[in-house]
Amino acid sequence: MDYAKMYLKIVGSFCFVNALIPAIDIILEVGRVTNLVFGQALMTIGDALHTTVIAVIFMYLCMVGGTWLFGIRLNMLTAGAYIGLVGDECVRAVFLFQRWQSGRWKTKGLSGSKKGSTRSVLPIALFG
Repeated sequence: MDYAKMYLKIVGSFCFVNALIPAIDIILEVGRVTNLVFGQALMTIGDALHTTVIAVIFMYLCMVGGTWLFGIRLNMLTAGAYIGLVGDECVRAVFLFQRWQSGRWKTKGLSGSKKGSTRSVLPIALFG
């Protein structure tokens, strides 16, 4: 009898936690799409260093730390790992969006070229 109750408790909690994954995945995809749009736009314009530094820092802090905290420490397993991924994607999306809104990227790469410059666009795009 005790084993049956324990089994039902484990199965019930497992089903509840795994039912969260599709809802968590929706939020994850919003962050991921925002990262793709703003990250690639900033890298294309020549602001790749900022994008890379933000990615490295927050992938380690949010993805690794969040997965450890939620997945292992709080025993949420797969759903906890997804929450760590959501934290990474959404935090990076906020920072990249703020960089885009600030306009500081306008002094980098292609957008920073002077009017009347004799340099063609191709070498600037390829060799910065």
